[in-house]
Amino acid sequence: MESADAEAEAVAHHLLAQTWNRLDKLARAREHVDAARAAAKKAGSWILERRLALEASKYRLRAGMAPEALAEARALAAEIRKLGFPRFESLAWTKIAQGILVDRVSAQVLLKALGGPAPRGAPGPQLGHGPQGAGGRKPRNGKLDRTVAEELQALVALARE
Repeated sequence: MESADAEAEAVAHHLLAQTWNRLDKLARAREHVDAARAAAKKAGSWILERRLALEASKYRLRAGMAPEALAEARALAAEIRKLGFPRFESLAWTKIAQGILVDRVSAQVLLKALGGPAPRGAPGPQLGHGPQGAGGRKPRNGKLDRTVAEELQALVALARE
């Protein structure tokens, strides 16, 4: 899909991404959010670019709690916080929480740090108490993924600032 109006193209791809996401077709959603980001870049809209970067970050987090995805989300939240636009920052934290919601323990830790409600059915660990309390996950071999835990801790620290 290409049009002469790059901003409209970005919005159209964004809406398609949301639709595919709701249908649990994450790969298709990511394709459209990437196309939306490219169109937003052509349009030259900094806010639209950041909005779509948040959406892309959410999909990357949903795909797995990789340290790189957490670091990217944290960088976006910090950049948006500097704007001093609370509603946009609130959107950023919402998208980040939606991304990590697939990992209920990590979502619990982040939302608790933000003062929001815990996801339904989530356990109630405290930060730094046991492997799951730090926000890390246990791979199949039983070892804590320290890089994920560290990135999640950094994200929580930013949320608390």
